[in-house]
Amino acid sequence: MGRLTARECLAVLEERINNLADRFDRFEENQQKLLDRITSEIEKNARSINDLSHSVKLLMDERKEKRELDIKWKLLISSTFISFVLYIISEAISKVI
Repeated sequence: MGRLTARECLAVLEERINNLADRFDRFEENQQKLLDRITSEIEKNARSINDLSHSVKLLMDERKEKRELDIKWKLLISSTFISFVLYIISEAISKVI
């Protein structure tokens, strides 16, 4: 290959610059696609975390209600048993007197 003229040199340089510009444009497009995909995944994960948090809150509320109901039933049974025992003791005392 012989020596290039100034115009040929400029043409070669312009072609290389255009190739680099095209490659950079494709790189930017790929970066934007990647950013869009990552953003989408982050939003999806945030929704999943929010749903999970809501489910956990509902589960904790349900457990709290069950505990409260258990305590109420235990108090009711204990109260009934104590009343029954006191009734028997009062009847026994009234027969002795």
